[in-house]
Amino acid sequence: STTKQQIMFSVTFAVVCLIAITKSSATPRPHIVFFFVDDVGWSSVGYNNKHIITPHTNRLSQSGVKFLRMYSSPWCAPSRCSVLSGRMPFYKNVAWPFPPGQISYLPAGLAQVNYSTHMIGKWHFGSHKLTFNLAYTPKQIGFHTSLMHSSSCPHMTQLSRICGSEVVNLWGNVEESDVEGPLTHLTPQWVHDIYIKQFTDVTTRYIDRQAKGDYENGRQLFVYFAPTAVHTPYEYPQQYQLLYNSSNYSSKFKEFAGLCTALDDLLGTTVKVLQDSHLWENTLFIYSSDNGGQTHKQGGATNFPLRGGKKSYYEGGLRVPAFVTGGYLPERARGVVKTGYIHLVDLHATMAVVGGIDLKTYNKVNASAIIPEFDGIDMWDYITTTNIPSPRNEIYMTTSYKTSGAIIVGEYKLMVGNTTIEHFAHVKDPVDWVGAEESGQVAKVYCNDSVGDSHVVFNIKHNDKEGWDWVDGVYVVNNSANTRTRCIPTLNCEHGCLFNIIKDPNEVHELSSTLPSIRDELMHTYKRRLKHTMQSNGYVHPNKRKICDIQKQCKALRMKHSYVFPACDEHYARTPLTPYMITNCC
Repeated sequence: STTKQQIMFSVTFAVVCLIAITKSSATPRPHIVFFFVDDVGWSSVGYNNKHIITPHTNRLSQSGVKFLRMYSSPWCAPSRCSVLSGRMPFYKNVAWPFPPGQISYLPAGLAQVNYSTHMIGKWHFGSHKLTFNLAYTPKQIGFHTSLMHSSSCPHMTQLSRICGSEVVNLWGNVEESDVEGPLTHLTPQWVHDIYIKQFTDVTTRYIDRQAKGDYENGRQLFVYFAPTAVHTPYEYPQQYQLLYNSSNYSSKFKEFAGLCTALDDLLGTTVKVLQDSHLWENTLFIYSSDNGGQTHKQGGATNFPLRGGKKSYYEGGLRVPAFVTGGYLPERARGVVKTGYIHLVDLHATMAVVGGIDLKTYNKVNASAIIPEFDGIDMWDYITTTNIPSPRNEIYMTTSYKTSGAIIVGEYKLMVGNTTIEHFAHVKDPVDWVGAEESGQVAKVYCNDSVGDSHVVFNIKHNDKEGWDWVDGVYVVNNSANTRTRCIPTLNCEHGCLFNIIKDPNEVHELSSTLPSIRDELMHTYKRRLKHTMQSNGYVHPNKRKICDIQKQCKALRMKHSYVFPACDEHYARTPLTPYMITNCC
C-alpha cells in the first residue's frame, strides 16, 4: 500500500513538473525591442503610400499584427511620457514628469523582473529645449545603458544650437559601468551609424555575458530604440534622395521621402542584427510612431487621407502607423490586421505583462502623491487572438489642461477648443487637412482663418504661375493651373466638433448640429475627465497664480535642474517670462 502511494505520488509529481516545464517552455519571456519612430505620419510608410520606399517596414508589418487605429498624443514628449509611465500625459506637465520615486517607469519595472534594459535615440522626456533634468535621465528611470539626444537635433552633426551656442546633443552611458555624461567623442557622424553601433554593442555584450555566466538564467533584453527620424531637419546621406528623381515630385517631397527611406534602412539593419545574433526567434518587436506627420512650417509629411497633422487632434495628428512582429509572436497572429482602438499607453501595459510583471501589484501609487492610477490596458490577448474586440473603447486626450483636447467614445470623437493644441498656438500656419474628394483628384486645403489664401502647405504653392493637384498621395505639378488654391476655414470647436470616425475616418462631415445629444453626452464625459485631470495635476489657473519675477524664475529653474547648459545662465537673465516658465517656476 505504501509502495503504491509512493508510486502514485511520484507519477503525480512528475505530471505536475511536466506541465510546469511544458508551460514554461511554451511561453518563455521574450526579448523586447520597441522601435519608436519620430513624426512618421499615416502616409509616411510604403504600405499606406506607394510613393514612399520602405520595403523593410512593409515586409515586417505584413509578417505580424498591423494596427489600423493606434493612437498617440499630438506631439513628441507626451507620447514618450505615455509609453514610459503607463499614464496618459495630460496628468502632468510633460517637461517635468512624475518623480521616479513615486511610480515605477517601464525600464525600472522590467529591470526588477530580470531584464537588461537599454535606451538608444531621442529622449525628450523630463527636459526642455534649453535644459534637461538629471532626475529624468534614462539611468534614473531604470535603463542600464543609454545613448540619447535630449530632443531632436541635426542628424549629421548632433550639434544643437542652445542659448546661442552649439552644444553636442548626445548624452548617456554606453556601458553599464560608465557614468552618464556628454558623448562628445561620437560626433560628428551620420546618426544612424551611431545608433547601429550602439545597438550591435548592446546585443553583443548581452550574448557574451550570457555565455560567460555573468547573467542569471532567464535574463532578457529590453531595448527602447527611438530614432530621431523623420523629424526635421531633413539631413541624411544623399543616396536616399536620389531614389526620388521623378519630375513629378516636388523638392520638399524628395527631402522628406529620402529620410523615410533612410529610416527604413535603419529598421532593416536593426532586425538583421537581431537575426544574425539569433535573438530574433525570441524577440517581440514593436514599431510605432509618436504622432502624426508634420505638415506645417518646414515639415514635408502628409497624412492623406486623414485630416490634420502633428500638433492637432484630428486623426492625422493622432492616428499613426504601428505593428507588432518578431519570432515571439504566435503563428496564428501573423499577417493579421487589427481595427480596434489601442493607445500608446497600452503598449506599456502589454510589454510589462509579456515581460512577466504582475499588473495587479505593479505601479501602485503613493497615496500621498497627486498621481493617477495606471492607465494602460494589457492588449496581449487582443493582439494574439482572432475575432475578439479591443478592450479599449474610450480615449481621452489633452496636453494643454484647459482649452483644447479630444475624446473618443465608441465610434464618435469630440474635439474641443483649438484645432491645434494651445501649447503651439504660436504656429502661424497649422494645417487642418490636406485631403481630396472621394475621386482622389480634387485637392482641398483647410487652414487657419487668419492665413487665408496666402497659406503655404507641403507642396502646395500659392501663386499665379503654378498650382498643385493631389494624385495618389503626393502632389504633382499642374502647369496648366493659373489660379490660387484657396483655403477653407478651420472649424470653431469651442462648443465641440463631432465626427463619426468609423464611418467618416477622414473627418469631412462635422455632426454636432445634426447629433446634438451625442455631442452633449461626449462633452459631459470630456469635462468630467478634464476636471479629474486638473485635480491630479494640482492645477491652478494662471489668472489665480501669483506672477513671479525673473529672479525667482531663474532660481526655481536652477533648483529643478542638476545640469544646465552653461550658456543658459546669461540667456535666462534676459529672457522675459513665458506661460511655460510661470507654470513650472511659480
